[in-house]
Amino acid sequence: MELEQIHSVLQAGGIEFQPEFVRPLFVHDRAGSYLLENGDVIYLLHMLRDPEVKAGIERQIAFQNYLHSSGIQAVPEVQHGPWGYEDAVCHLSLIGAPEKLAASYLLSDYNLPKLTHCAEFARLLAKLHITGMEFAEAQGKKTAVYGRPFGFIHGDPNPLHVLFDEKLHHAVLLYGFSLSRYGGLYEDMARALATWCCHFEVVSPSKHFSLNTALLETWLRSYHAVRPIRPREFSLLANQLLENAKETYLSESIRQKFSKEVLLQRRNMMEYAAKKLLPALMKELA
Repeated sequence: MELEQIHSVLQAGGIEFQPEFVRPLFVHDRAGSYLLENGDVIYLLHMLRDPEVKAGIERQIAFQNYLHSSGIQAVPEVQHGPWGYEDAVCHLSLIGAPEKLAASYLLSDYNLPKLTHCAEFARLLAKLHITGMEFAEAQGKKTAVYGRPFGFIHGDPNPLHVLFDEKLHHAVLLYGFSLSRYGGLYEDMARALATWCCHFEVVSPSKHFSLNTALLETWLRSYHAVRPIRPREFSLLANQLLENAKETYLSESIRQKFSKEVLLQRRNMMEYAAKKLLPALMKELA
């Protein structure tokens, strides 16, 4: 989206802020995320078109703001509404002064997470889950369903939804709450493990998936140090990893991007993590 279009979007919402610089973070036919800067302040603009996403917007905003007020590095909402571009529902969130993000960067297929990134994000997600259970209680919802820990979760805790300080590797911003919902904490953890520890080697001539066991172990140990994972949760997490791997392998949209052989390889890696690595770590951490 061009700078002029962003200006029009903000104007439609009655917002006087006129960005001098726009940096696209994620652009899709159902959503778009942009960093907006005018030299004095930085905002994050989300534009959502998916009906299911729109339906949960108020809840997501409330959770996002609750996290921010609790000291979690989540962006606070400034304004939202049915204004925007092509009938999108827009979220405008305040991030901070430009110097806060001057040395920040996004992880990607070409900029894979290091052990320090994994440890930092795992601790952050554990704090989010603790706060999410508190938020669920405040909403009158249960924090345990048939012995499974429940609360408000991020929904899509992948490496593209966190900004890091480039030198210290500290997480300075957590965003991408469009799939946030009330659910099992192990669902969030499984999504995080799969996206943080199993990568598609885009720069490799063979273009294959690789499972980084060091990242996986570091992630789980770091999470466990903040919010202890009980044996029952390890079992739930392992089952969720297997279920996610199966769904990904059978997904038609995913198969359009990757070959059957590559997806089978990824499924086998997730099965190895679920059946071998997680049980071993459970015995060690229990």
